[in-house]
Amino acid sequence: NETNNTISDRKTINLICDINTHKINTCFEYDISFRKYSKNNILYYDFKKNIENILNIKHGILLLSYTIIHNFLCNNSISNNKLKNFLINSKLKKIFIIQDEYYDCNHINNFISRAKPDIIYTCLNETDVKTIYGNNILNTKFNRVLTGYIESKNINKRQIKDRAVDVFYRGKKLHYYYGKLGYLKYYIGDTMREYSKRHGLNHDIDMSVEKRINGIDWYTTLLNSKVTLGTLSGSNVINVNNNLRDKINRDYNIITESNTLDDSINYSYNETFKKYNIKEELNVGQLSPKMFEAIELGTVLVLFEGNYSNILIPDIHYISLKEDLSNIEDVMSKIKDNDFLQNMADRAFDDIVKSMKYSYETYINNFDKDIETLS
Repeated sequence: NETNNTISDRKTINLICDINTHKINTCFEYDISFRKYSKNNILYYDFKKNIENILNIKHGILLLSYTIIHNFLCNNSISNNKLKNFLINSKLKKIFIIQDEYYDCNHINNFISRAKPDIIYTCLNETDVKTIYGNNILNTKFNRVLTGYIESKNINKRQIKDRAVDVFYRGKKLHYYYGKLGYLKYYIGDTMREYSKRHGLNHDIDMSVEKRINGIDWYTTLLNSKVTLGTLSGSNVINVNNNLRDKINRDYNIITESNTLDDSINYSYNETFKKYNIKEELNVGQLSPKMFEAIELGTVLVLFEGNYSNILIPDIHYISLKEDLSNIEDVMSKIKDNDFLQNMADRAFDDIVKSMKYSYETYINNFDKDIETLS
């Protein structure tokens, strides 16, 4: 890129992240994309190991990765407080990437109102931004982004007919405070597991923590699966703090601060929503990076109805499953039809992946344009 950008044109971007999260594919690809595709000079700082180096940053732009937001804002350790104070007091230009803005809202708002970032990359629409941030956003520009993008895996896709697993899924039994979208992640897996058994489909569906798959094994498993399941990502429930979670944990004797429930915890989601008056106040549901991964690897998506960031079109890019299961038999028939699946996989790949519209390269090109506005 030297022909278009001299070294003097490049700005220094100080990217503060949590390197430990890079064992998760989507986190690693997100953070590393800045160095791979930006025309600017990207310097990485691990907030857990390089705190003193961070505190000595005097030049460039501060870029806060989404991998650390909730971690350091909700933990009042000495090093975390040092980082908060540094970001609040620094006169450098600041860009914060914030995801999952529907919880820890008090910590985020307090920090934003004091740190006064120039730009926030958000997953919220304009209405929800005002709901979450209120008057703390007067001088901050909000750019709406996705939670992740497409990074070429350079892996040869396998034809649908050559894949051994009919239905694959790894979901989570999310805590009740996530509301309906959290519940659906478990419900679609539990439902499709039972129907796959009835229809004699070879399935690999599990929602337990012990059966999670990471790294290259995730890609290998997708490549051997005809379809995988999914639901809207995020939560429409505003959790200002952890009071709701803690109260439910006490009442149900849940001994964890995790966002994932153990399979042995079987209190009804719907009854819990009513009991604690859990309200759906946002419109956060969106497409997740794992859906992009499936499309890139030629695995067909079976998704509950939703807008999926207005990117995926039902029955064009994915098999649409109604929440009331009224079309479940039609869905099962489609899963058994290799030709139907192959046509859908090819069409989704051409429309979503080949277009490059949702690639990390395009995302970072837009990021570089944002950097120019900070001059």
